[in-house]
Amino acid sequence: MTVNDAEETAFTRRTITEVFGADRVHPLEHPLTGSEDFSRVLAEVPGTFLALGALPEGADPASAAYNHSGRAVFDESVLPLGAALLAELALRRPHFPLSAGLPEGSR
Repeated sequence: MTVNDAEETAFTRRTITEVFGADRVHPLEHPLTGSEDFSRVLAEVPGTFLALGALPEGADPASAAYNHSGRAVFDESVLPLGAALLAELALRRPHFPLSAGLPEGSR
């Protein structure tokens, strides 16, 4: 089961709000219970699972195909925003060395 850390979730929500605006944060009222390997990461380190909304404008979320469906359609224009968010989350972590987790010799 994927369990988000409350502090990490608040940090992520605050970052999204400060960078993109409060209207860009949409917590799920009824989170999905699909199988997610990220739960194994969160069992070891505090973190939060987030999703980048890429539903094309005008599409109905209730009837849109799921991400892994061959009928899914994505608005790829959101990808730079997702990259910017991940970079901003990393940059706001001065206590976390950027070289952490890199293979020896690539630091």
